[in-house]
Amino acid sequence: MSPELWQQVAAGEDAAVYAYGVLVPRLPAAERNRGIDAQVAHSRARDAAVAELAAGGGEAVLPGAFELPFAVDGATDARRLAAYCENRLVNIYCTLSPEQTGPDRRQFVEAARECGVRAVGWGQLPEAFPGTTDPTTDTDRGPADGDGPAGGDGPAGGDGAMIQP
Repeated sequence: MSPELWQQVAAGEDAAVYAYGVLVPRLPAAERNRGIDAQVAHSRARDAAVAELAAGGGEAVLPGAFELPFAVDGATDARRLAAYCENRLVNIYCTLSPEQTGPDRRQFVEAARECGVRAVGWGQLPEAFPGTTDPTTDTDRGPADGDGPAGGDGPAGGDGAMIQP
């Protein structure tokens, strides 16, 4: 697989690791372990992508700090950010998986599935074809409006980027 694709995966996963670092402390105690587990999963996925990139002679460019797409002031915002990040990763993996074959394709499809399951767990409404909508523009598909686990007023606004370096 090309270094550019591994770079996209590494950057997306790194952004998720950062976001979970921000949102986990804002979750109620009963949900923190789930947030920590997700952060660990994204950290492992990022590290694997960085290793694949290095094996191909490339070097990951990871900014280390990001601008969040919206303020995270409490548990509702934390769940919303978690769903947002997971859905953005579904988009990344679903976009890249058709370009793959064999084990790489299976890995990307499984990663998209795992992110999709986590997104729904954080309040993202289920989609028939995950990764086909942009949570920043499709106001009918974002985290549940007030009555689901994510609360809030639907997806975050923005320019479509997950979180900005």
